[in-house]
Amino acid sequence: MNNDKKYLIIYHFEDNDGCCSCAIMKYYLVNELGVDENNITLFGANYAILSKVYADNFNFILNKKEYNILDFDSVIMTDISFNDFNAIKTLYEEFGNNFTWIDHHAPIITESIKRKYDTLINGVRDTHRSALLNAYKYCYDPLDIKYTNGEAPYLLRVLSAWDSFTFESEGIDFEYARKVNMGFTSWYKLNTDIWYNNIGNFINGTYEFNKSYADEGCKLGKKEADEYDKRNESIIKNFGMPGFTVDGRPAMLLFMSEGTSSLIFKSVSDKYKNGICAKTSPTGNIVISLYNTDRMDHTFHCGTYLHDKYGGGGHEGAAGTTITIEQFNKILKTKTL
Repeated sequence: MNNDKKYLIIYHFEDNDGCCSCAIMKYYLVNELGVDENNITLFGANYAILSKVYADNFNFILNKKEYNILDFDSVIMTDISFNDFNAIKTLYEEFGNNFTWIDHHAPIITESIKRKYDTLINGVRDTHRSALLNAYKYCYDPLDIKYTNGEAPYLLRVLSAWDSFTFESEGIDFEYARKVNMGFTSWYKLNTDIWYNNIGNFINGTYEFNKSYADEGCKLGKKEADEYDKRNESIIKNFGMPGFTVDGRPAMLLFMSEGTSSLIFKSVSDKYKNGICAKTSPTGNIVISLYNTDRMDHTFHCGTYLHDKYGGGGHEGAAGTTITIEQFNKILKTKTL
């Protein structure tokens, strides 16, 4: 491989799964393939940002510098995709095996299967594990031997169980996974440099080493979780808007300018099956986040619903999309997402 190639890693910057999977891919490039760090560009994005990038013919601005995705020699996408599969198709046609796609979001993966690109595009896409475990498989466990034997890094398993809603099948306690995730969000601050500087220790570390760090994250996350629950209960009580429905399911709407999760609706999860968060995007559109309030309820897929109705995407329990003011006004009027 030509190590003078210019690599672009596009990752979801809003959670540990995106940042950690990005770190795994960068660590693999540098330590296994001998790529110079200076030849690797990291581009943190969300779905709204990537929609704009595609609309702008793959141009984007990073640190006040203009780039175009098609100008790189190799592109890796992890924990994210374009909402429009044609963008992914274009990248595959442009880069071939130099395009790698790591993901676990069902709607866009299903679309790739329908179009018969699932076996063509390089990477690992498995909805039963999050992007970070898919990245680990792609780089270090292609035959799933370590994962099957329970030898995949424990911390990665815990974080994956949380993000992919598979804590049940992984045999990991919900609250433990939640607090570990919150602890690492606070500890590592969704910073890919911090993740990159530490990821080799987790990949190469023993179970005991990984477990000790997971437990430390859990301790850090406990206080965060308690404060988060108390704060969210107050927010829901004062600002939550009841009376909405999602596919006939009772739901609550909340305007929020900051990042959210399904846990913001924890205090009313016995009354509402779905939570809807809305905030204004820089372009003046409305960003919608849809959640299942009960993570044990597998009867409704948020990602599939938003993909089919609004061109969005995401997980079973959490998904997002961007809609127009006109569409949002209709939602407010009908109280139906």
